[in-house]
Amino acid sequence: MTVELPSIRDICIPREDVQKGTGDRFTANLSLVIIDDGPDVYKDPVTFFDNTYPTEGLIGTIQQVFSRLNEKGTGTPVIKLETSLGGGKTHTLIALYHLAKHGSSVTKKVGFMKGLKFDPVKVAAIVGTDVQTTIWGDMAKQLKGEAGYKLIKEQDEKKISPNESQLKKLFGDEKCLILLDEMALYLAKASAVKVEDSNLAEQTKIFFQVISQVADGMDSVCLVITSLTKSDVFGQRTEELKEIFDNEVARAKATHAIKEADGVLSRIGINLTPTKGEEFPAIMRKRLFKSINQTSAIEVCKAYHNSLNSEGVKEYMPKHATEAKYFKFFQEAYPFHPEFIQILRTKTSSISNFNQTRGVLRLLGKVIKHIWDEKIDAPLIHPYHIDFSEAEFTNELVSRLDRGEYMAAITADIADKSGTPRATIIDENFTEPLATMICTTVFLNSLTGVVTTADVRRGANEAEIQLAIHHPGLDPKTVENALREVEDKCFYLVKQGSMYAFSNEPGLNKIIEEAKSTVESTHVLRECEKRIETIFGGRKFFDPRIFANKPGDAPDDTNKPKLVIPHFNECATTGGTTKTPELVEKLFHGAGTQGKPRIFANNILFLVADSGETEKMDFKAREFLALKKLCDDIDEGAPGLQSLSKPQRDKLKEKRQEAELFLKVAVILAYKHYFLPTSQKSLEEAQAKKPLRKISARIQDNKVEESVKANKSQEDSILDFLKEQEAVRTADDSPWAPDLIIQKFWPKNTDSMTGDDFKKLFFKNPDAKIIMSEDLILRAQQNGVKAGTWLAVRDDQIFDKTNASTFSAAFTSATQIILADTDAGKVAREQFYCDKCQKRKTECKCGKEKCKKCGKTLDVCTCKESTCPVCGKALAVCGGNHGPTTIPPITEKTLQGIIGELLPILEDKNIEVIQSIGLKAKGRDDLARLLSAIPQFLGAKAYYIIEATLNEEHKGGNFMQLDYRGDDAGFKVVKPVLLNYQPKEQFSSCDLVLTFSWDGGISRDEFVGILRDKVANFTGDSIYTAKVTPKEAEK
Repeated sequence: MTVELPSIRDICIPREDVQKGTGDRFTANLSLVIIDDGPDVYKDPVTFFDNTYPTEGLIGTIQQVFSRLNEKGTGTPVIKLETSLGGGKTHTLIALYHLAKHGSSVTKKVGFMKGLKFDPVKVAAIVGTDVQTTIWGDMAKQLKGEAGYKLIKEQDEKKISPNESQLKKLFGDEKCLILLDEMALYLAKASAVKVEDSNLAEQTKIFFQVISQVADGMDSVCLVITSLTKSDVFGQRTEELKEIFDNEVARAKATHAIKEADGVLSRIGINLTPTKGEEFPAIMRKRLFKSINQTSAIEVCKAYHNSLNSEGVKEYMPKHATEAKYFKFFQEAYPFHPEFIQILRTKTSSISNFNQTRGVLRLLGKVIKHIWDEKIDAPLIHPYHIDFSEAEFTNELVSRLDRGEYMAAITADIADKSGTPRATIIDENFTEPLATMICTTVFLNSLTGVVTTADVRRGANEAEIQLAIHHPGLDPKTVENALREVEDKCFYLVKQGSMYAFSNEPGLNKIIEEAKSTVESTHVLRECEKRIETIFGGRKFFDPRIFANKPGDAPDDTNKPKLVIPHFNECATTGGTTKTPELVEKLFHGAGTQGKPRIFANNILFLVADSGETEKMDFKAREFLALKKLCDDIDEGAPGLQSLSKPQRDKLKEKRQEAELFLKVAVILAYKHYFLPTSQKSLEEAQAKKPLRKISARIQDNKVEESVKANKSQEDSILDFLKEQEAVRTADDSPWAPDLIIQKFWPKNTDSMTGDDFKKLFFKNPDAKIIMSEDLILRAQQNGVKAGTWLAVRDDQIFDKTNASTFSAAFTSATQIILADTDAGKVAREQFYCDKCQKRKTECKCGKEKCKKCGKTLDVCTCKESTCPVCGKALAVCGGNHGPTTIPPITEKTLQGIIGELLPILEDKNIEVIQSIGLKAKGRDDLARLLSAIPQFLGAKAYYIIEATLNEEHKGGNFMQLDYRGDDAGFKVVKPVLLNYQPKEQFSSCDLVLTFSWDGGISRDEFVGILRDKVANFTGDSIYTAKVTPKEAEK
């Protein structure tokens, strides 16, 4: 959210020279003022004081000097102006010069005089770089002209310091102010000038001692000198001083001379500091701006301070920024951000070439001109308003400061008009150029360090970065994300502990980038393909058809749904289109090698890549391969990487792990468009069928990352998504209502079909949705019988509402499903029901009892005297027809339970001889017990039908599928695998059937005895389903 605040361009009016760009002459030059030259802002006293902020140090110095030179004579005779972070020494000398020349009336500005009034006085202003021979010679000329010079001409020519009497005679009764600047530089040069048995620096030291004593004794004389700082000297490597600096003895002599002179001045005078650190912002504001609307300025400051203390922001900021006093810092620094001023005061200004106040003024003047020229609307001036794409800023902060080694970092990472630096690339991901803002801020903090109690801190930590670029409406979380990208992608940015800084040498990111450029595209392609095959290769719910590109690659059957994943280079789409890709159309409409029309259109779906995401997938694969190669090279001792530190090596390995994670995420994010079979009508053609519909997953990166870290199978994620879209039906769903099946799925003009064809109905029609469990169809078939919507006929039995509970739904051709309210349903009922009593014919007793052999009534039938060779009963009773007799399956009971249910059936049906028994084990342990009982089936042959699947892929394990049909000899080979492969795990699915058959049959009593007295001892409480087949008798 952006908060509208007034722009600095609406509140502030810069000074004319700043707006015109002539304000770069911020160097206070006393030499030019003396000869009435240079910019008006220094040489014209009225303009000078109008542009000068009355600091406490400046006012104090004026009071000390002119109280002494006034009639009171109470001020200090010798004043030494000390340096500070604010500078201002030469500026103070110019102020004293103008007041000495023109008197107190020269300025009407409130705050400078503090009621002090005085007339002009004699003044000599001497700059060490301008002195031709001696300081005392120049001083005499400036104070009294040629007449005064004659008094000490001999001393000037011989370069010997004048004595007290000579100086007193020179000063006389007139009020005299002596201003000395750049004396350290003068002393350094003077130390190399021989004067009899000493040198000019020694004579100058004597002069300082003499003039200090004279001034101390005369109320009419005051000496003001800027501090003698040797760093001011040795920071200036001019050709003139090169011989001194490069000669160790000469350098030591110069240093000694400066130190000795400073000691002399310190004994009599006092030290004053022209500006304090807290006055620094006011000095900047006074010099750079003509006027500022204070009411609007306070409004902006309040908005900033309130924002820093708001929820969701203050947690990211340094503690001091949320305190009440920081509001005062905003007011004092306005229109500059307090952190911008802090950086300039404590870091860049400590570079000797930056020249403290004048360097800051010069830089800020350029920033202000840039903002006004480019019409930038900003409520405050932040560090990032320095535009390093402009040469004037790079010249100011790189070339002028002798930091040329940083140019590569600027052009590669921060700003470059002729190229695309890393920050600019990252900026495209955000609504503001956050990366450029961050990099500029960090760079300014990197030019030098700030001294703390413990060490020198170079760079900035995250909280300091947040504070420096924050404005009302900017979300710190977004800044945090941008900083992470900057850290990951910029070549020259380094992080040491908590501190971010720019280095003049490329870091790991550059090494990685170069490694990426060496990865071959074919390797990238294969890596992407391998990841797709791994991620989408699960077979728990779907039959994946990865990179299918012809109809034969996607079988047309009713097995597991075919999840077709075309190659991203052959088939891709975008979120903005609903058009079905040509390859998807081809695979959906065709089946088999001949490309015949697909029958089971509701058993296939497509997962297609997003063309906009595949490039990211390619990028992540290349990055992973590059990092993998670097880590491998390190492990193998590659010479080019041995210079890397251990933390850098560890960081590379960490990045490799992250890259692999991000590659997996990129693959999942790429494949997010589903094409599913549908019966929706096209909007373009009212009568046309639209065979496929598109659903695009709205996937969040962080959610995918969490899923990958948790090792969640992508197959599970796909099914979860399809459930959310109500595009599939699983075992947890309710089956279709029988009436709905008739309405939507049952073919017109069809009265009956097999159980297998009933199943196929749902795999043909997209209205059924993708079928994830055949159990739904079994339950639907069962429910239709219960509801009386259809009948089921199997094994000479009819199943309807009256006996639906005994019906076991099945997908076999032996099962007929017949609509109840049709002619076929009527015929089926007539076949199995008596027309007279409406009972099943097996239960009907209508009419007299007839001979089952000849059909005559028993009173005339002679068959009753003949005996059935099979059962021993009269043929008139049994009819001699003993086949085929069926016994319904006995499901899921222990063997003793099976015997208990089976024996009454055998007796009721007069079954005396058993041909075979099939026992289906419920699980692996039940099968093992049954196998141990095989020797108890005396005289029987065993036949095995074994189908078993063990799928641990979703847990990161293996997939095993075993299918065996045969006798004992073959089973001995597969038995160890069946029983011992991951023995603690249960089969995902299984069909474990053993059939025992006797060639000549086995008597009922013996059969029952074997099961009850022998086999049951081995099987115990194991559960089985039994199918018993009686032996067909010969008529």
